[in-house]
Amino acid sequence: MRTIAIIGIILSCCCVNSEAQVRDFPGIKFTRADSIADALYNHSLKDLGLLSHNLTDGLNTDVEKFRAIYRWVCGNISYDYNSFSINKEQRSKLKDPQELATWNKQIRATIYKNLVEHRKTVCTGYAYLVKELANHAGLNCEIVDGYGRNAQANVRGPAQPNHSWNAVRLNNKWYLCDPTWSSGLYDTEQHAFIKQYNDTYFLADPSLFIRNHYPLDTKWILNRYDVTLNDFLKGPLVYNTIYKHNLNRVSPNTFDIEVAKGEAAPFSFAKDHQSEKSRIELTIGRSGTLITPNISQDADGLYRFNHKFNTKGRQMMHILIDGEYAYTYSVTVK
Repeated sequence: MRTIAIIGIILSCCCVNSEAQVRDFPGIKFTRADSIADALYNHSLKDLGLLSHNLTDGLNTDVEKFRAIYRWVCGNISYDYNSFSINKEQRSKLKDPQELATWNKQIRATIYKNLVEHRKTVCTGYAYLVKELANHAGLNCEIVDGYGRNAQANVRGPAQPNHSWNAVRLNNKWYLCDPTWSSGLYDTEQHAFIKQYNDTYFLADPSLFIRNHYPLDTKWILNRYDVTLNDFLKGPLVYNTIYKHNLNRVSPNTFDIEVAKGEAAPFSFAKDHQSEKSRIELTIGRSGTLITPNISQDADGLYRFNHKFNTKGRQMMHILIDGEYAYTYSVTVK
């Protein structure tokens, strides 16, 4: 595939407008904050205090101030794919969380210099810039280091710390966001970054965020359910669409599943009531043929369907909602 997301989620790169935890701020629209961020396009990074002031002055709420900062960072900073390749190799050698934290601190000076001079960075730089601008605005914002999961990383294991994002405290509650994954796409043929804002990862729902972000410090899971690193590594592979439709209670809850030839294997999930009329389809293997399963809904709100596998061997099964990839299984048919 020619164009991939910076995050490595290569099957679903569309921009969606997920309400996520924005619902915690009823009556607040981000039109003004977004307009300020747009008006300050290409503002100098030499004085972060001044930039933060210009982004937030006149905004009445902390969530609007953070929104202006977040949108500005996502709209003005490009992803540095070359640095990503180098950093990926180095990160893979660091097994201890403390070693990773120390290494991140050591490279921040280099990352910041490249950020200021060339407006290019990697995930650590995105998270650092959001944190600094938010702190200048009087907002409590932290960098969270951990494991990002996509088609190329942290599937089954071994676990490799490879990503950084942010936690921000608004109205006495912590929220999660990922400015790197919100920023755009990388074209692997033209070797160019394409800015394309994705609202999915702004104040994301922790119960969905944990499916492709696992923090080294588990206090940042921010989820009432216990999720282990092993659960994270072995879960179904998910895409942006799960945020759009608020997909949860997915079953089976493991990426690798085994079925007998001719067996009708059960699948189920719950999704936001606002998307009840969505089109559900499957693709299996490399054929790309779309299959429309017979969907039923039970009293608990679960959408259920069965699929019979008639070909032996290992095959990838993708579940699509309204034509967009939602999640993937690796199915071994015996």
